[in-house]
Amino acid sequence: MKGKPKVTEIDKEIGERVRVARLEKGLSQKALGAAIGLTFQQVQKYEKGTNRVSASRLRRVAEVLERPVTWFYGECAPAGIEAELGLIKRMLLSGPRGVALADNFTSLPPKQQQQVADMARSLAEGRTAAEPRAA
Repeated sequence: MKGKPKVTEIDKEIGERVRVARLEKGLSQKALGAAIGLTFQQVQKYEKGTNRVSASRLRRVAEVLERPVTWFYGECAPAGIEAELGLIKRMLLSGPRGVALADNFTSLPPKQQQQVADMARSLAEGRTAAEPRAA
C-alpha cells in the first residue's frame, strides 16, 4: 500500500485526548507545538484526527502534558472518565464559545471555577444566579 496510512477511529480518539490534556494543562496549540518541535497547525491536525501521531511524538506529547502514554489510549483512565471526556468533547465541539469557555476556565482560581460551574448549572436548570436552589 503506497501513500499516507489511513487515519483510524483510534487515531481520532488519541487526538481528542491530546486536546483534552492540552486544555487541562492550560496550553495553547502553539505552546504545545513549540514544546514538541511542531507548528500549531500540526498539533491541530493531530487533535482533529487528520494526521496520525507517531509513537515517538506521542511519547513527547505525553511528557509535556504530564500524562502516561497509555492514557491517550484510554487504558489507564480512572472510572467514569469516559463520560467526563464525552462531556468535554461535546463542549469543545460546540464551537468557538465552548473552546473559549474551557480555555478561560482553566486559568481561573478554584473558587472562581466553582462560581462559574454553579452559574452554568443554574442557567442550565433555568434559574437565575440570584434564585436559591431547591433542596
